[in-house]
Order: sequence, then structure tokens, then C-alpha cells
Amino acid sequence: MIEGKKFADALQEVFDSIEKFMELTKESEYPMLSEDGVHTYIAEVGKYPFQIAGQFHRPNEYLRCLLDMLQANFEPEILGTFFLNSNMSFLYDNLPKGAFALGYLSLIKPEDESWEYFVTETLSNKSKMCGYDKDNIRCTFIVLSAGDEYSFELVEKANHFFDSGMSINETIGLIRGAVIDKQNHVAFCHDRSLGKKVRFSAWFIFAA
Repeated sequence: MIEGKKFADALQEVFDSIEKFMELTKESEYPMLSEDGVHTYIAEVGKYPFQIAGQFHRPNEYLRCLLDMLQANFEPEILGTFFLNSNMSFLYDNLPKGAFALGYLSLIKPEDESWEYFVTETLSNKSKMCGYDKDNIRCTFIVLSAGDEYSFELVEKANHFFDSGMSINETIGLIRGAVIDKQNHVAFCHDRSLGKKVRFSAWFIFAA
């Protein structure tokens, strides 16, 4: 049995941490005053969660990326142990020591769209639309979620199109506890609701 207060306290800590993270990565500041001069929130109390989400250009997409990254960390049906799954130290260790900019994308690859077209056209065009300059990307953390396509073939696709595979030397270094400095790290999540579609979610770390 679970004690109600302990449950509520633990859940509150989760939401507080998420709100803190979202405030850290926000793209704009939610106005305290409306156009009519009415207070939208009280400073001492803080913003409502929906107002925090409203500080992003594409809030639903931002939240989808965050949720997928959370699932990647806890995904129980992992396809391997050398991926980003349960290895968030890959992310922590590859972040720049100084300031950086965070980009995010989340979109669906339809069943009838080839991987080559998805990467070179759909993904590329969406990145340009968001104003992301690929030449300034320091590293990328990708989550591929799939239903029927959740298999080692998906890993092969990621290795081919996102250069996410590890060489023998990198694998040995990982076993020895060395920091693996790669541009792309990929996690895989099982989401049966996707059927034959694949969801691509990613965080891009841009040089300041």
C-alpha cells in the first residue's frame, strides 16, 4: 500500500523538477501583464503549468521530446545496453561546459515514407523551418519510438542514417568507463500505438 502524503509529495517533486527544467530551457517569457494591464499570474505564487508551456514556440512538440527522453531513460524493453537508453551520462558528459542553445524536433515517419526521404527531405525541411543550422550542432540526442518496427532493423537504420553506431574502440572505451564523445546518441522506445509508424524526437545542442 502507498501512503497518500508520500505519493503526493513525490509527485510534487517530479512536477517541480519538470517546471524548473522548462523554465531553464524556455524560448520566451510569459508576460505577467496582459495587453489590458491585467495580472496573468502572481509573482510570489509563480506561473501556472500551462503558462510555463506557453513559453515555447512549439509547446506540444517540446513536451513530446521531453516525454520521449524520459521514457528512453526508463524503457524496460531495451534493444541493447550501449544506446542512450538508461545511459543518460552520454548526454550529461557531452554537454558543453559553457552556455549552449537547445533545439528540439518531434515528428512521425509514416509507414509509406522511406527512411532516406524522411531524413533528407522531411527532417531536413522541418529543421530549416525551425531555423536550426546543422553546421552549429554540437551533438544530437535522438529517441526513435516504434511499434511493429521495434526491432534490430531499426537500430541498423539509426546507425546508417544518424551515424549512431559505436566502433570497436568506442565500445571498449565505454566498457572501461571512458567518456564517449560522439555527435549522435540514439535511444529506442517501444510504443505499440504507433503501429508501423516511427516517431523521431530529438534534442539538438547548438554551440553558443
